[in-house]
Amino acid sequence: MLIYKLTFVFVALALLGVGCGKGSETSTAQPSEPETSADAGVEQNADGGEGEIPEGWEVYKGTSFDVPYPPDWHARSETLTDPIPPDLVRVVFEVQPIPEGERETEPVFMVMLEAGKGTIEARIARYAPLLTRTTLRIGQREVTRFTYEDGFMGGTPVVYVFEEDGRVYLLLRADGDDTDLETMIQNLEVL
Repeated sequence: MLIYKLTFVFVALALLGVGCGKGSETSTAQPSEPETSADAGVEQNADGGEGEIPEGWEVYKGTSFDVPYPPDWHARSETLTDPIPPDLVRVVFEVQPIPEGERETEPVFMVMLEAGKGTIEARIARYAPLLTRTTLRIGQREVTRFTYEDGFMGGTPVVYVFEEDGRVYLLLRADGDDTDLETMIQNLEVL
C-alpha cells in the first residue's frame, strides 16, 4: 500500500513538472496578473510613463494643450470656419512654412493635430475606408492607431486618436515615421 501511495505521488509530481534535476536550481511559478478588460487587446508601447522630450524639440503652447514637436518642423494654428465640433482646435506642423498668401484652399501639412469634443468613433468615421486599426498604450494613454486609404493626399496616412478630459485628440501624419507622433502623444499636456 505504501508503494502504491509513493508511486501515485511521483506520478502526480511528474505530471506537474516537478522533478529532480542535475543542478540545484529551483523554480517557483508566480501567478500571472489577470488581464483586465481595460487592457485586453492593448499593445504596450513606450515605457508606460511620461517620456522625455528629445533635445532641441520646440513646444507648441495652445489654450487647451501643449505639445512638443521636432526642431525642423514649423507649427501654426488654423482658423476654422464652422468647425465640427464647434470647439475644434487644429494645429498643423510643416517642414517648410508656407506663406499665408501662397496656401491653397486645402491645408498643406505633414502632421495635423486636432482637439475637440465628440467621440472617438465619430472622429474615426470621417476616415473611411480603414485599412488597419490597432489599440496600443503610449505612455499612460490608450490610443487607437489606424491607417486609411486616401485618394486626395495619396498613400495611406496614419492616424492616432485618444480621449482625455472630455476631448478627443487626433494626430494625423500624411507619411513618414510614427516615432515623432508617439513622442508627441506621450508628452502632450492637457491644460
